[in-house]
Amino acid sequence: MTSENGTWVQTTPGGHRRPHGNPLHLVNKKVKELAGLLGQNGKRVWVGEAVCFTDGGLRVRLPAHDQNGVHTVDELVAMLKQPPRGERRRITAVGQSGSSLHR
Repeated sequence: MTSENGTWVQTTPGGHRRPHGNPLHLVNKKVKELAGLLGQNGKRVWVGEAVCFTDGGLRVRLPAHDQNGVHTVDELVAMLKQPPRGERRRITAVGQSGSSLHR
């Protein structure tokens, strides 16, 4: 996966080039919408965007500014296994009567 003028380009093993719009733009829009929905009860929430490549054999050669928020499955699993970096970052569920999460 490379980037050409903001478009991500996948080159298949057979040499065919497949252009893709930069998914980070759409993901950013969606996380803002999700944060708004989750925050409707008056609590401020933060939702971060990420793109995950599930093909471990894919070579990612994106420029540095496009790599922020781009991960492999293994990287995401490792991140999720890490303890929170402080109580402000801990995610806890509300009791049985509630259905929202607090951050």
